[in-house]
Amino acid sequence: MTEDLEALEALSEDTGAETTEPVAETPAVEGSVAPAEPAESPERSESAEKTVAFVVASIVDQPDLVKVSTDNSHATTRINVEVGPGDMGRVIGKRGRVANAIRAVGRAAAAKDGVNVDVEFVD
Repeated sequence: MTEDLEALEALSEDTGAETTEPVAETPAVEGSVAPAEPAESPERSESAEKTVAFVVASIVDQPDLVKVSTDNSHATTRINVEVGPGDMGRVIGKRGRVANAIRAVGRAAAAKDGVNVDVEFVD
């Protein structure tokens, strides 16, 4: 098995392209729990909203000006975050690392409810 993996890595290095072959799914183990399926239609994830609001309010200088709203008009539910003047840079962070971490936490909280969300930071 490791020989196949090494051969595949060598092939992708030689061509400079990544392989596009689909990966076969591993069979489920008895007694294991399947991951939650994402919702078919956009839904609201209250826990994701509250989690994102808590994290953002903990970071900013003016937590009373933090507004978190949900927009269901897109294919995936959007959580829009608005902050007070001067706090957007603090929320985005260097090279967007804080913003990406907030998005990851929001997605994790929504996944618990079986909902896919995108977290957007609005000026």
